[in-house]
Amino acid sequence: MMTEEQPAENSNLTKIPVQKKETGGQQEQAQKPAAASSQASAMPATAKKTSKSPAESGWVAAIRLRGDVNIHYDIKRTLELLRLQRKHVCVVYQNSVSLQGMLRKVKDYVTFGTIDEATLKELVAKRGSLFTDREQDSKGKITYNKFIVIDGKKVRPYFRLNPPRGGFETKGIKKPYTVGGALGKRKDGVDLLVRKML
Repeated sequence: MMTEEQPAENSNLTKIPVQKKETGGQQEQAQKPAAASSQASAMPATAKKTSKSPAESGWVAAIRLRGDVNIHYDIKRTLELLRLQRKHVCVVYQNSVSLQGMLRKVKDYVTFGTIDEATLKELVAKRGSLFTDREQDSKGKITYNKFIVIDGKKVRPYFRLNPPRGGFETKGIKKPYTVGGALGKRKDGVDLLVRKML
């Protein structure tokens, strides 16, 4: 009887390393998808970093072309933050990534683009007003950035303009500039439009 039970025990012992090999293979297979998923998750992060491009340098001018009728609250609030609270008002800011995001949000109500130095000086000379308020609060903790510096002069960054001489583009102020309208970004700049509205 003892000789008959020994092969059964030996057969059980031989199954143990087989189970370990199977579990080890499962662990290896489980580790491979985990490593692949970690590599896949790392790829979009690097793609996002490389896709970010720095903002164009220089000054950006934005002009509001449409009114407040049926305007969404978020867009109206963004226009207020940009100080574009009425039609035919122009604002000038130093270009930045955050500014470009705000302008894209209100692109259906304004037109914007880069402005050269000569046009900016002409705009300041004809429509500008000097900034004469205080630059900090009484305790000196808060700085008011409500002006731009042009030729050493502190000027308010918003200007009230006239409707353009000769009118806007052919398709008017309800179509984007890329299809013949007046709205949105102007890749060639807003110098010509600003001069027409002075």
